[in-house]
Amino acid sequence: MSVLLRVARYQSMPQHTLGRLWVQGRAEGYTLEDPVRQGPKVPGRTAIPAGVYRLGVRHSPRFSARFLWSEQGQRLVGAGQQTRYPHLADWQPHLLLELEDVPQFTHILIHPGNTVADTEGCLLVGARPGTLHGQVAVLQSRAYYQRLYRRIFPLVRQGGCQIEIG
Repeated sequence: MSVLLRVARYQSMPQHTLGRLWVQGRAEGYTLEDPVRQGPKVPGRTAIPAGVYRLGVRHSPRFSARFLWSEQGQRLVGAGQQTRYPHLADWQPHLLLELEDVPQFTHILIHPGNTVADTEGCLLVGARPGTLHGQVAVLQSRAYYQRLYRRIFPLVRQGGCQIEIG
């Protein structure tokens, strides 16, 4: 099994955890998570434990319909934008990338979002770190997520991919 993604955490504060996202050995984006906590896990408020996890895909009632995926065209677009690509007929709600078998955690997804208010224990991705309304954030999240997803979703779907959190 190969490590496809790696999160190198570089700022762990009481309110958040920022990381650099490596994709197939190349530094490309940034991540934002809940804070790293010592002691028992607090549901929806604790960063993902350091480790190596298998990547899978799953439907999310909250996030799947926000983007549409075309298997035929390997395109991910915001819901309602598929009219830009009328030649692609197979649009469907996208499956999200999921970290599997994380101790004491379930349904850990990789998805767009800006601040820790958007995460509830998931991994947010963005093009760069910054601030939004006075809070630490990852910015250009939707656009970065779409680029990342187009690249790695087909690989994850084939199986045998991992993410390293550390």
